[in-house]
Amino acid sequence: MGKRIALNIFYNIALIIMGAILLWAVNHQHYALIAGIVFIVIMLVYLKIRLVKEVKQYVRNRK
Repeated sequence: MGKRIALNIFYNIALIIMGAILLWAVNHQHYALIAGIVFIVIMLVYLKIRLVKEVKQYVRNRK
C-alpha cells in the first residue's frame, strides 16, 4: 500500500509541474511543447484513475 501512496504523490506532483510548464509554454507560444505536455498530462490522468480504482478494489477486498 505504501508504494501506491508514493505513486499517487508522484502523479500529483507531476501533474502540478506539467500544469506550470503548460502555462509557461502557452505564454511563450511553444506549441510543440504544449502538444507534448498535453499528451503527458492525459497519460498521467489515465494512470492516476487506474491507480485510484486499484486502491478502491484493494480496500474492498481487505475488509
